Amino acid sequence: KLSSSRAVVKPPKAPPAAYALFIQKFGGFAPGSEPSNIAERARMYASKWGSLTDSQKHAYQVESQKLRAEHEVTLRKWWATVDLELVALENRRRKRQTLGGLKPNLLKDPFKPKRPASAFIRFASERVSESKNSSEGIDAVSETVSGAAEHWKNLSEAEKAPYVKAAQADARRYHEDMEKYRKGRLA
Repeated sequence: KLSSSRAVVKPPKAPPAAYALFIQKFGGFAPGSEPSNIAERARMYASKWGSLTDSQKHAYQVESQKLRAEHEVTLRKWWATVDLELVALENRRRKRQTLGGLKPNLLKDPFKPKRPASAFIRFASERVSESKNSSEGIDAVSETVSGAAEHWKNLSEAEKAPYVKAAQADARRYHEDMEKYRKGRLA
């Protein structure tokens, strides 16, 4: 039986951001001058990072982007070969260990095709984007979202048709992409 405190599967660790690379390379302080307080240490790192020129920061950013590209290849291989039953088991373990109503950090395949949007969701998101462009504030968007369902109910079939057609096309795309995805996992 597996221990409830140990991970069943672990995906490859994410690469560090540019600032984290800087901290790794900048590393230590002169012996005896290292601050004992973590907040003080963080301020010193931030100060040093802020004093770098844009070209010096750019070197860290380029290295970080290179590491992210390599990580994506590694992550794709990992997701293509990992046992999905073990992923489900790991996610159940993570859910059990979540405390205080916090949302667990579940493992999800970022390369799996995204589910298709329904006709209503397409309609509502279009209305929200129009609302964002035409007015200011979250209240206007909130009113738009709450009114979208009522408006959708009152639309004729002809008015709903473009949204339904787009949703059907998206569903076909999703099924095709899922077939490719499944074949890639089996290959």
